Amino acid sequence: HVRYQIYDQNNPSDLFTFTIYYNDAVSVKENTQLFSSVSAVYPNPAINKAHINIVSSETVDNASLSITNSLGSVVSTKYIDLSAGKNTVAIDSESLSSGIYFATITSNKTKIVKKFTVNK
Repeated sequence: HVRYQIYDQNNPSDLFTFTIYYNDAVSVKENTQLFSSVSAVYPNPAINKAHINIVSSETVDNASLSITNSLGSVVSTKYIDLSAGKNTVAIDSESLSSGIYFATITSNKTKIVKKFTVNK
């Protein structure tokens, strides 16, 4: 613990004392990553279809894939299931107009964002 005393230099009897107590670390929680590898969106720029490769350390049910435009509006959302190991996720960009987009993959443990461009 650390003890501090603060006083007025002109009046040493005007004194304030406080003590800070530090606890020892009880344990360290290991932070394991759900996705050991996530590729960039390809091809970039995309025209009709784009893809992302994801290597997952475990099976993930109902992860969401949201596509957001450069203004922050969500233009599409779909739910995907990922198996343990390598997965290729398709992004349908045929209905998207030319511009900059963000693909966000979210599970209950992890959120990954990848930027890509659609050029038609």
